[in-house]
Amino acid sequence: MTKHFFLHVLKILFGFLIIFLFTSRESYAQYPVQKPITVNIDYAIKGYYEWLPPDYNIEQKKGYPLLIFLHGIGEIGDGSKEQIAKLLKNGPPKLINEKKFPLSFNINDHQFSFIVLSPQFNSNARNYMVIDTFVQYALEKYNVDTERIYLTGLSMGGGISWIYAGAKKKFADRLAALLIVCGNTKPYPANVKIIASSNLPVKVMHNSNDPVVPSSYSVDWVNKLNSSLPPIKPSAELTIFDAKTHDAWTRAYDPSYKENGKNVYEWMLSYTRKKAALYKIDN
Repeated sequence: MTKHFFLHVLKILFGFLIIFLFTSRESYAQYPVQKPITVNIDYAIKGYYEWLPPDYNIEQKKGYPLLIFLHGIGEIGDGSKEQIAKLLKNGPPKLINEKKFPLSFNINDHQFSFIVLSPQFNSNARNYMVIDTFVQYALEKYNVDTERIYLTGLSMGGGISWIYAGAKKKFADRLAALLIVCGNTKPYPANVKIIASSNLPVKVMHNSNDPVVPSSYSVDWVNKLNSSLPPIKPSAELTIFDAKTHDAWTRAYDPSYKENGKNVYEWMLSYTRKKAALYKIDN
């Protein structure tokens, strides 16, 4: 009878262990909440969305890839909890809100999870220092892998991304990759030269008959980068979708859309900036 009693107890304990492990696993795998943060970054950014990897609070010493997303002109707002919700219309914030943004990506048998930060502009702020201030803020506040900082933007945000990367070589050198979707900025020789000299990996996506921002902007950027002397390495990549709308971002940011076996997030994570050094803002 004693033997049966102990076997019964062991079965009960084993059952509790299974429940505990299953519950812990489920808790770990819960989809992280995207949080609005109201903070005075500078004159143009008063708030942003924050999304952290599932294990961010567990492995505090681990550095994570940072993805900064810059929105379009239709999502301009004052950063308040009421207005920042505009950012949920498009791009990574929308995917995260719908729980369609993958928790991790496998690159060369290594798993990577993004910190995703989406600042809200209160105007069409085409000022590279606005972005640099936000980058500095992110580096101070979050556990960022400084070799994996990625910048992407659509329409207005794509234009601002071009402006930031092309303003100073140290800005381009800070980034591991740049993804532009229907960016609303023409290529200027000085900006092209800086980005090309940095050998910043660039991927550009646009609709062929975009009625808002001509696809020629993106075509010219890529052609000029690839024809620079010396030319940019790796070569800038261009995707032109056969479409008559401005919305190239739904397809571009869709994790299920892949080119050469990679979606845009896997493409970005394929690149790193070795020996990246923190820098101070020039006064």
